Amino acid sequence: MQGVQSPAAVLLADSLIQRIADVAKSARDALSGQDSFVQAACYLERIVPVCVELQKGRDTSLTIHEVVEALLSDVEKIDQLIKECCGKSRIYLVTHSRSITQRLEHAVHDLGRSLGLIPLSSVQGQEDIKAVIDSLSRDMQHIHFEVNQSDSRIAQLLSQNSTSLQSNPELQTDLLFNLARSVGIEDASQNSTALKLQVELLKNDLQGATEAYDLQMMDLLGNLVENWASGADSINTSAGTTSGYHEQRRVEPLYESFVCPLTKTVMRDPVTVESGWTYERSAIEKWFWECKSNGRPATCPATGKELHSTAVKPSIALRQTIEEWTARNEHARIENAKILLTSRSSQQDMLHGLKDVQVLCTKNKLNKHKLRKAGLIPEIVNCLKHGEQVRCTALATLRCLAEGEDENKVNNFV
Repeated sequence: MQGVQSPAAVLLADSLIQRIADVAKSARDALSGQDSFVQAACYLERIVPVCVELQKGRDTSLTIHEVVEALLSDVEKIDQLIKECCGKSRIYLVTHSRSITQRLEHAVHDLGRSLGLIPLSSVQGQEDIKAVIDSLSRDMQHIHFEVNQSDSRIAQLLSQNSTSLQSNPELQTDLLFNLARSVGIEDASQNSTALKLQVELLKNDLQGATEAYDLQMMDLLGNLVENWASGADSINTSAGTTSGYHEQRRVEPLYESFVCPLTKTVMRDPVTVESGWTYERSAIEKWFWECKSNGRPATCPATGKELHSTAVKPSIALRQTIEEWTARNEHARIENAKILLTSRSSQQDMLHGLKDVQVLCTKNKLNKHKLRKAGLIPEIVNCLKHGEQVRCTALATLRCLAEGEDENKVNNFV
């Protein structure tokens, strides 16, 4: 039956538009670092014009009421998932990235199916509008969300047989380094306390867990991080007996104020916005650009509050402090690597040292010069005499040092 649209139908459509707007904003603001949720927000925003057309229509049939209610229900499922994720630690989101992404994908598929049920009569017989709705419905039903490369690697390592992982130092190092970077810990090899804290947060999130994956993961990560921390402590203890070494090799922890809330990495060009929060310049500028492109008011990512101005103020003092902290820690890490790569070190210590040298190489070219000047290349070459895992990692480290450099310069140090 067609006629004047009922107040109930108008209220239902209004409610749907408001919920879509709220949930899309939550997906963007609360989970800005999760690409799949940002993509889901884009699809939600594309549904709004469809809802506006439903408001204009004159369809008061039971069918359209059922469709709108189904759409509301599907939007609520996405909102519930967002709320669950917002209540979890970053390490939980990383270790459960596959299952979270699959749940979101299924929710968007369901929303797309419900969208496809909108009858032609609801858009006053306008076939072009119906064609747009059907096209959007198909896109949503076939969308596939990808897990980012780092989280995917972590999930791949965690899904391996626990026995094989525990007996493979190279895989353990790979897992811990990737996991640390994903939760904003830049110096994994020297900041075991921060990594232990993250594992404790994960255990809190998994209280009462019954899934085999969760139970195995808690035991595995707990043991790996404990062993890692014990190894770091033993190195520091032995170093304390050598005059002058202990302070020289002391690595300062990563301070929260150095980390950008958007990128979860140490800031290079920190700027402060109107709300008083500090971000990496490129990250906050991209955030403001996305707000403008999507017709949304500029907000502070950390608080969600609207900003009256997008002007930013360089934080010169913080930038200088970060640069000094970075220089001190990189010097200490080079000294640590020299000790870890000696013939007296264990295979696992050598792997830790080689991995950290690779990280230092990727930071900037100046570090390569510092590493060569510190005499690290002969130490790395000596690692080629050890087992296959150490030998392969040593070769990869030498490649890192040689990339972009004159090979003769490298050979002169060997």
